[in-house]
Amino acid sequence: MVNWNRQKRWIDFGITTYCNAACPGCPRTDEATLKHKAWLTPTHANTTNLIEIFEKHNYFPSLDSIRFCGERGDPMMHPDIELLIDKVCNYKYDEEHEGYLCINTNGSLRTPDFYERIAEHTNLIIIFSIDGFEETNSKYRINLDWEPIFNNLSAFCHAGGGDRGGTNACWDFIIWEHNWQDIPRVKEEARKLGITDIEFKLSVEGNHFTKPVTDAIILERIGKMIDE
Repeated sequence: MVNWNRQKRWIDFGITTYCNAACPGCPRTDEATLKHKAWLTPTHANTTNLIEIFEKHNYFPSLDSIRFCGERGDPMMHPDIELLIDKVCNYKYDEEHEGYLCINTNGSLRTPDFYERIAEHTNLIIIFSIDGFEETNSKYRINLDWEPIFNNLSAFCHAGGGDRGGTNACWDFIIWEHNWQDIPRVKEEARKLGITDIEFKLSVEGNHFTKPVTDAIILERIGKMIDE
């Protein structure tokens, strides 16, 4: 279990600029075309080079974690993501060396079998960025189907990701005008999956796909929903 009661020190690697989503607020997305921006050439970081960096720096012993997030891609798109997970978790972040690997993903990539396998690492945290359910998640996370997302989230949690104090799976939820009413259901589904770490983030900027919540009464209701 990860101890969150102190300041964390970590390093973030953007291991890919590929993504299957077209989130309009993402730095990689052209809102006019919902494709990646013209200046961006999608690429994966070289696996051999990454491992050499990890080993050269002894997997960064002064840090609490290594993170795969970046700003322009989903780490689960990397063709060698499972190998990289195994390398980091098995080499540095084991019972002898305290630390963990943290990965951000939209949850739609890979398969339940994959998530069951990686859930065996007790020092792996997956942050699932999911902004709703069948009717709401794809309003912002464009191109994503709900069923594989929930299947992958459930597989990770049922295989152990939600059973170790709820700290190995995190539900990351951006609040918009179209999805704030999902908050109670998010909390309930997270409870069923054993997830205790839910991050609710209130969006303050919108676009022609989404709108932020600006009504004071609704904002007050949102606060109560989160605190209940």
